[in-house]
Amino acid sequence: MKMTSLMLLGVVLMVVSLYGAIGMSPPVCGDNARCCKTEPNNKTHCKNTTNENGKGMPCPKPWSCVCNEGFSGNPCLPDGFCNTDAVSVCSDLIEVPCDGTTYVFTRQYLSGGNSNFVPTLFYYINYQGDNPITVSTCNPATNYDTKLAIFDCEDLSEVQLPFANPQSCAISKDFANFFNDDNCPGFRSQIDIDQGAIDDGTYLIGVSDFGLAQGTFELSVTC
Repeated sequence: MKMTSLMLLGVVLMVVSLYGAIGMSPPVCGDNARCCKTEPNNKTHCKNTTNENGKGMPCPKPWSCVCNEGFSGNPCLPDGFCNTDAVSVCSDLIEVPCDGTTYVFTRQYLSGGNSNFVPTLFYYINYQGDNPITVSTCNPATNYDTKLAIFDCEDLSEVQLPFANPQSCAISKDFANFFNDDNCPGFRSQIDIDQGAIDDGTYLIGVSDFGLAQGTFELSVTC
């Protein structure tokens, strides 16, 4: 059978698609990264990852993408910040912007098992030290005895399934950077952190209960 030019084009496109599908295309390093290789004498060589027009250039083997000093993860983010892969461990976390605005969320909370000692993760912030932080359930719609916890990125290695809530992640309060039970009337909770009192980074916000209480919490976050 004689192959027409159209058939030949189809074969080329199929080969190109297969090439990309099986991961043969060399990676393009993102921001805060370099394309490097290490010689047998352990001397490392690096080269630019963008051309003169600012477009990303491939980083083929034996070269590989390496984060710049002070950055880590995939993609490369400042040390202390959860990278995309890490946050996806808890896929239903909601990011609260840190812009000085007070954001308010109202949700149902279910208790069960050991939930009073293992806060369920609902929200996270990417803090860069610009404002003080207040996380509170001391709001009118909160109608049960709450506890609050704040964890940092490293604590994602300690995640477990919540005992009752449908969220994807919970962490024992033993790993919390900050924890509060009754900071205001009605057995509600509040955590206040002074500006600059903690390092820049990603922080996870967990809510739990006392004595297997359950109900509605109204959570406000300012950072």
